[in-house]
Amino acid sequence: MIWKKSDFGTVDTENRKQLSHYIDQPNYFDRDTFHVGIIGGGPKGVYALERVVSLWSASLSNQLLTVSCFNKDMNFASGPNYDPSQPDFLLLNYPLGKVNFWIDEPQQLVENRLDLMSFIKKYANTPSQIPKSHQACSRSLTGIYLQYCLLQVIDNLPPNIKINLIIDDIRGIPEPSNGLMLQGESQIYADFDELMICTGHSYQFEGNLISDGTNLKTLNFIQEALPIKNLHAGSYASKIIVIKGMGLTFIDSVLAMTEGAGGRFKPKGDNLIYIPSGHEPKKIFPFSRSGIPMIPRVSEKNIALKYFTADFIATQIGSSGKINFVERLLPMIEKEYRFQYAASCLKYIGKWPQEGGSLSLAHIEALALEFFPSFVPFDLLGFLWPELGEDHIITYLNSFIEPDQDDFHQLALAEMTTVWPAIYPLFNKAYSFGRLTAESQEIFENTYYRNFHRVSYGPPIHNVRKIQALHEAGILDFGFHKNPMIFLDDSGGKIKIKNPKTNREVNADLMIDARVAKAGKINSLPPVLKSLINDLESRVYQNKPSGCIAMDSSCHWLINKHITFYGTPTEGWTLDNESLSRTNNNMATPWANQIINHYEQSNPKTNTNHTLVG
Repeated sequence: MIWKKSDFGTVDTENRKQLSHYIDQPNYFDRDTFHVGIIGGGPKGVYALERVVSLWSASLSNQLLTVSCFNKDMNFASGPNYDPSQPDFLLLNYPLGKVNFWIDEPQQLVENRLDLMSFIKKYANTPSQIPKSHQACSRSLTGIYLQYCLLQVIDNLPPNIKINLIIDDIRGIPEPSNGLMLQGESQIYADFDELMICTGHSYQFEGNLISDGTNLKTLNFIQEALPIKNLHAGSYASKIIVIKGMGLTFIDSVLAMTEGAGGRFKPKGDNLIYIPSGHEPKKIFPFSRSGIPMIPRVSEKNIALKYFTADFIATQIGSSGKINFVERLLPMIEKEYRFQYAASCLKYIGKWPQEGGSLSLAHIEALALEFFPSFVPFDLLGFLWPELGEDHIITYLNSFIEPDQDDFHQLALAEMTTVWPAIYPLFNKAYSFGRLTAESQEIFENTYYRNFHRVSYGPPIHNVRKIQALHEAGILDFGFHKNPMIFLDDSGGKIKIKNPKTNREVNADLMIDARVAKAGKINSLPPVLKSLINDLESRVYQNKPSGCIAMDSSCHWLINKHITFYGTPTEGWTLDNESLSRTNNNMATPWANQIINHYEQSNPKTNTNHTLVG
């Protein structure tokens, strides 16, 4: 069962009507109020908005507050990733039971707070269908839910709080003369007391050069696949397409040009077959540096960690000096994977001993070898970097979707997709706020991180079955999957792609970059962050001198503590700021607490009644 926006048309229509009403309100703030600005109105931006108005309402119920939230378009709350107008075949890459707009903290403005599953139960047009936590839903439906929750916040505002939703692209933060200011595309907004920057995935790749040094910006090249609905609107019939990147955005791009062009997927047993429309590309050739696709999300089991534990991390953080990822953390990660793999092998045949959790790695691996003579200890490097030929891609994906029930290795390997998600919250404590040595942080980010992500946070199985069907139909071709050579064909102005191992060559009509840029050098930053560095001479984070703004452990800017960062702009200082999470790297709560403190300090006679939340 996949839940789609088509079952929630009434809610979507009402959301848009109400958002349009609030956006059209004149006069963006009252000058006599405490004024907070939020740059970026996606999920993180409205999470910050919800926390500041909830804490203010609970703490300063007689004081005036204005919150002005800026977004590039009317998709407040959803942002571009969860735009309700995008097609339903673009799916959320984790189960709907994990999505909740609300956070479990005492200060709450809204009384009836629905998580996504409860929202579906209440508003779906299909009352006979009951949502289950493991099921999938479309990203557009997720956006409808997020916008519904934002409107619940606005509808429950007390008289002393006003929210402005302003459509503008904030390009910079000019050096203030009196209060903080924002430079929009056509005007300046002045007199802010506090600013929160939640600009999301707005980074750019600094260069896209092909093998002969030609800049692809001058060719038939789509530099950014996102937003995917732009691809959906394009005409790619009978063209040969090259896609750079083999992650989640690659899958969305492929589906936009096939299913989005009128093609259909028809069930065939547990698999799918593709019914072409005649408007899809003739061929699609994906590639990446590693040539390895993401593992589908096949298991949501919670595991008990044996070695990479809270006590271990507390010891690492409490030790003197910075932590070396390679020397101190990686060996324990490898040990944890080995233990969990051997344990999974034993559990599948019912031979896991009752006292198994207390046994050593050596003991558990010896037991596994006793029952499986061919047992070999888990190879983390082989798991993260398997050697795959072009003929092995689909077989590799299928080994996780439908593992051989008689092959203990395949069965246990599928369970290993849950190990990094269990390790991550503890690892993040050791990583965040510059705790790693600069050299080992660079090794982790450039070598290990993307691969831990690849084997842990992949696409839903349903979308991978579509990839298999498109390959079976001959549309998707993995013949250039690993780091091919790319040239400009002077004779026809096309893009030539070449496999250096097989010497196979193809002339393509178009190349699409389906990667998502992360924080890099200064030129890759969005304009508003560049302005902090260029105009106000901001320092960059010393462990990552490639673009992360210098900030403290609450993500307040070191140059001005009244400017705070949340979500993607903190990457490098925090890790893996998934856009929907309320609890991971939660900077909204300490920011709202800071605002209450700053207000009290500037208004010492204010009567307050509040408890700060950590």
